[in-house]
Amino acid sequence: MSRHGVPVAAKEPDRVELTGAEKDAVEKRMAALDEVLKEPEGVVARYKIEFFTQYKRTSWTPMVGILSFWESGKQAHGGGDQKVYLCPGRELKINECSAVIPTTLTTDRGAVCPVCRRAWRSNRLIGEHTAKLQVTQWADILARYFRLLQHSCDIYMKHGVTDIREAALLEQARQMHGDKLRVARNVKTHVYPLRNILKDTGAGAVLETRLRAFLVS
Repeated sequence: MSRHGVPVAAKEPDRVELTGAEKDAVEKRMAALDEVLKEPEGVVARYKIEFFTQYKRTSWTPMVGILSFWESGKQAHGGGDQKVYLCPGRELKINECSAVIPTTLTTDRGAVCPVCRRAWRSNRLIGEHTAKLQVTQWADILARYFRLLQHSCDIYMKHGVTDIREAALLEQARQMHGDKLRVARNVKTHVYPLRNILKDTGAGAVLETRLRAFLVS
């Protein structure tokens, strides 16, 4: 409310107002991305989910983990993997969107969601998911993100070759601040590739059940 009694529209600190030139550039990037991804050759995952967790894993003990999301270097450009983010609309209760935002739709000030077409500030984007959960809960979350990533991602699990204290892992998570995930030098990697996921679920297996088995492998 202004001092003259006239209501003043509240500013939206999470939103970025794009200039006309920026909007045109984003539209061109969206069109180019659709062209590249409309006919993938073979079973090539567009994205990767990386799950970094502790060394000891059981079906009944809660474990600390960090999920991060990546655009696979094998898709389209053939370079290295690039970090991607999810639209925070649903989490912020602004809309119902939680779509993936490709790296091609980022600007100097933030990123534009290709679904809700909203521009977000960088500090509001969802780039990691950190929690301490049981395997069944982690499997449910992985399955949810797999579907959010358009059913087109390989799933990687990384853990230290020796036991890692949970406190140290949590401290690492606090220091990420949305940057690329930094893992310990000595890690072991397990991969559940998209082609195997499609084969297993196509044969009647439940995705969450297969992910539970993968997480304790």
